[in-house]
Amino acid sequence: MTEENKYIGEDVSDSIKDFKDRRWSAWDNAWWWIRYGIWQWFEDRPRRAKSFLQRGWRGWADSDIWGFYYYLSVVIYEGLIQLKVKKHGYPSTLDPMTGHYDFDMKRWGGILDEMISGFDLVRKCANGDLQIGRYLTDAEKDNLNKKMQEDFPEWRLTTKEEDQKINRAFDLFKEYFFNLWD
Repeated sequence: MTEENKYIGEDVSDSIKDFKDRRWSAWDNAWWWIRYGIWQWFEDRPRRAKSFLQRGWRGWADSDIWGFYYYLSVVIYEGLIQLKVKKHGYPSTLDPMTGHYDFDMKRWGGILDEMISGFDLVRKCANGDLQIGRYLTDAEKDNLNKKMQEDFPEWRLTTKEEDQKINRAFDLFKEYFFNLWD
């Protein structure tokens, strides 16, 4: 790390601390709403109406593309939950070893549960509640967690188990993609 870069991190963490120390009173919130919030609400109506119509027409809106990973993570997570609640059937595939159909409702429910729990973590990562740490070593994860949790106690990286759960959910989603029907 160069001398110049060493001080950049310190400046950022000082500004984060300053931001966290600043508290808004009820008067500040009320004043902001009167001064800016009401007008933003009115200005936002046409864009929200356009997005509503686009989602109805093609299933996604231009505004969804701004964070498409987030939009998809929510849609997949909530869709899997709805599929589990409303399911009436399950996929039947021929087991090449036995020559028998090897699926039943209980097994399919377990597979859906695995996908739901994995995509819940994906949704939390997309929302910023968790940070993906799969590319870091254990020492790097520990070091980064300590530094960030000094200022943000709720901040954390995904664990190895959570990373495996996410990978498993994507593998199952890929494997059973054409079986996600009701």
